[in-house]
Amino acid sequence: MDGYHKLSLYGIEIYAYMDAYSRYIIWAYVSISSATAVSCLFQFLETLRIRGIQPRFVRSDRGGETTCMANIQWNLRQVDDPEIPLNQCWMFRTSTSNQRIEAWWAQLSKALLFRWRNFFSELKQRGIFNTQSYTDRITIQAIYIPILRTEVSSFVQTWNQHPIRRQRDRPSAVSGPPVRNYFMPAKDLSFNRGTPLRTAEEQRSPFMDIYVQLRRRIQDHVYTRIAPRLEVLAHPHLDPNLFGTALKNVEASNLNNN
Repeated sequence: MDGYHKLSLYGIEIYAYMDAYSRYIIWAYVSISSATAVSCLFQFLETLRIRGIQPRFVRSDRGGETTCMANIQWNLRQVDDPEIPLNQCWMFRTSTSNQRIEAWWAQLSKALLFRWRNFFSELKQRGIFNTQSYTDRITIQAIYIPILRTEVSSFVQTWNQHPIRRQRDRPSAVSGPPVRNYFMPAKDLSFNRGTPLRTAEEQRSPFMDIYVQLRRRIQDHVYTRIAPRLEVLAHPHLDPNLFGTALKNVEASNLNNN
């Protein structure tokens, strides 16, 4: 994940999230500078909700807008691995070290953004835009952010569908359209890029079905006054299937007592 800050003088910033394997742009968002952290966090969480997959790790620079996202990513990974350190969930690197998305910014700037940079600079030179004026910044954001969002979105769609040529000096690099490589990676090059994200119900009610079943069995023993033999074989976080064995033992005990 990385940001384009060359329009921040006018209160406009652009952030994009790229899958490093396929170079597929998962999302790109044009935002107001003062709301970048909130906007990026919303885009990140919305992507997790839609895809249903949480990335194994994310690479970004150490910007103020990435702090909340890194914390959320870490907390979500700790659901399945409580001991996992932050550096295995989120890797902070300098912006220049994120070479693939930096190359994409160069393409976007060359094809689209340079015209807007020149236009906004002209407004400033003509004295009809003042970087210290809130009215000027609000006006430029209200008029041009919707246009930029449409144009950037169109560029992203074109990028995701264009074929990437095979590189002779980089045999390990993936060729072909990013959209195909993202959703249908080659079998010999595919790997686990993420883990299924637990649903909200699963997070709110962990092992609810096991609890309900065991509660019903215990109530039966209480009402019939037959002493059960209960044995917890393992913590449910380690292996919830073991509770099925425990319930079978209770049922067998009940049949033997009867």
